[in-house]
Amino acid sequence: MNVPGVDVSNWQESPDWVRVAAFGIRYAWVLATDGSGFMDKYYEDDVAHARNNGLKVGGYHYARPDTNDALKEARWYRSHVPTELDLPTALDMETNWLPSITANTDWALWFFDLVKTDPPLLYTNGDGATKHLDAARLVAAGVELWYANPGANDLTGVADWPRASALQYGTGVVPGISHPLPDGSQSVVDLDIMPEEVLTRWTSGGPSTQQEDENVLHIIKGDKAPEWWLTDMLLKRYIPSAADAAVIVMQTVRSGGRISHDGMNGPQVLPQASVDAIPLDAAAHMRS
Repeated sequence: MNVPGVDVSNWQESPDWVRVAAFGIRYAWVLATDGSGFMDKYYEDDVAHARNNGLKVGGYHYARPDTNDALKEARWYRSHVPTELDLPTALDMETNWLPSITANTDWALWFFDLVKTDPPLLYTNGDGATKHLDAARLVAAGVELWYANPGANDLTGVADWPRASALQYGTGVVPGISHPLPDGSQSVVDLDIMPEEVLTRWTSGGPSTQQEDENVLHIIKGDKAPEWWLTDMLLKRYIPSAADAAVIVMQTVRSGGRISHDGMNGPQVLPQASVDAIPLDAAAHMRS
């Protein structure tokens, strides 16, 4: 069974994710970054609101290999999307090609190696897959395909991909995203499908308790913004201070990675010096 999704960017501005979810959309890829200097201003709100309404969400990066090396763009992406979301990060390569197939493929594999998404996921069209990229090398490296193939009605692959893991098959009207145009029609959004088993495979995993503990301590120190931080904090417009360490760590350890706090008063506070003094294995000791 195939399940429906969308992919959005700043062109869709601020979707009403309540209506999108009610329409039956199960997942969304959201543009995070483009090249080495553009961050989609709607990204964080889209991620928070979509996930709060039950959608599985992933970020994607629009590549400009003809302008930047992969290191520069991977650093730019990870500076804004420091941790993976529900779906794997997608690398959008559909134009801006380098002169050779080898160079384009090297660029993609370098980006994936730096970003360390699992699995590596490439969004491209038939032209990209057959004329600008070495599909055999990418398949051998475990890169899965999100195939832009307008008009397709199944997940048949291209080049050395026997099957696409996800398919962008066209555009359409989706309540909550589409809006009236001057000519009386409705704007459209990209439409996607993927097999239920792929969605399950991609979203069934999760960080270990130890990894989550380390994420908590990193966010307290300002290094990361884990996805539960966006959904539980940013959505409530509660801006946490670095002094929230004690309650955040204890509640996260005890509730498996979910934040619990007093919406009126916020967590209890600790001085910044106390936060800086917490070692990365502190959460493990708090269980005893």
